[in-house]
Amino acid sequence: MKKIIVSLLVLGIAVLGFVLFREFRKNFGRVAGPAGQTGETAGPEAGAYKISDAALKEDSARYVIIAKYPRLLGLSPAADKNFNDAMLALINQNVSDFKKNVAETPDTQVNSSLETNFDIVEENENFVSILLIVDSYVAGAAHPARRLASFNFDLEKGAVFGLKDVFKSGAPYLERLSQFARAELLESNKQEPFTDEATINAGTEPKEENFQVINFSAAGIAIVFNEYQVAAYAAGPQMVEIDYESVKDILNEEGPLALFLAKTEEEAEPSLDSGSSPE
Repeated sequence: MKKIIVSLLVLGIAVLGFVLFREFRKNFGRVAGPAGQTGETAGPEAGAYKISDAALKEDSARYVIIAKYPRLLGLSPAADKNFNDAMLALINQNVSDFKKNVAETPDTQVNSSLETNFDIVEENENFVSILLIVDSYVAGAAHPARRLASFNFDLEKGAVFGLKDVFKSGAPYLERLSQFARAELLESNKQEPFTDEATINAGTEPKEENFQVINFSAAGIAIVFNEYQVAAYAAGPQMVEIDYESVKDILNEEGPLALFLAKTEEEAEPSLDSGSSPE
């Protein structure tokens, strides 16, 4: 009976978490259908490559692992290897951390589990931006856990990129991102309380570790804060989106976001058809 009650509680919390996270994912700039759904893609040259599904599966007496992840095929041998090696390293790290947690807990009659999926947030001629969703439950824990990670790949250079590649050298990008994220979260919390000011301030300090989950899309820069970073578990992950106009002065003109920077500058230019004609 105790096992049944525990299982029902875990299931209930998992369902609630899924509903909250489904709403969270609606806010992303572009999500390519169900998690992991991919197909032929148009990169630097239409039809030049594809992103396909791959999976790592393992079943033991204490746990079940189903780790789905994307694989790049057909861009170039070097680029494919860079993408696939980096992605597999990310998956293996999550699997290793999960197994370590299971090994450190007493054996119970309830199996532990790890499942990963992914969403393609943005894909264009310059880069692909992926959100990795890691769901896990370690037997004996009060509730399941969800961890989000981002993976951004420059299709032209054939390499993984991060914030330091997006902004100009020496630019105070962490301070700028911290300022925007903190202000938006504090305002959201004022409108509909979900945490406290001290937790938001701590989780948005301008440190690299606070801005690890970053996705890029046509809509802007999406900063994701994992569970417990700026709010309690029950509030779920939080996301702040910053438009390119707000940071265009520090964006790297030769970086992977150059496409969006150019569009921002074009939109800012006055039209010859607008306003009165010069006399």
